Amino acid sequence: MRFYFSFCFCFCWGVCFAQLPQQFLFHQLSNEVSGKGLSQTSNHFIYKDSKGFVWISSLSGLNRFDGKNVKIYEELIGDSTALQGQFVQGEFVEDEHTNIWFTTYRALHKYDRTQAHFQHFFINDQS
Repeated sequence: MRFYFSFCFCFCWGVCFAQLPQQFLFHQLSNEVSGKGLSQTSNHFIYKDSKGFVWISSLSGLNRFDGKNVKIYEELIGDSTALQGQFVQGEFVEDEHTNIWFTTYRALHKYDRTQAHFQHFFINDQS
């Protein structure tokens, strides 16, 4: 009988602690000016990669969130390693080399992690 009460006490004690409220950490991202915000708030595609970065599409560039800050990648005229086109309009895919692939309205892009820049692939329309 004594064993039974000890078992019930331990079981109830564990259940009571399992019901304690937990604190969760949430980040709310907006397009604030402080340098930590998104380039734009209309975002259709989000992907968390194997390195822990969150890639977020937008109508005006690509956003990469590291858990604290947002890095914005934009089209820079004359820079062959920057985005080609601002509007990221497709899903993100990570290949076996951890490169990130996605599309804009102008090209298929590969973010090469070893070089920390973009490579572009264009479709030539002869018509």
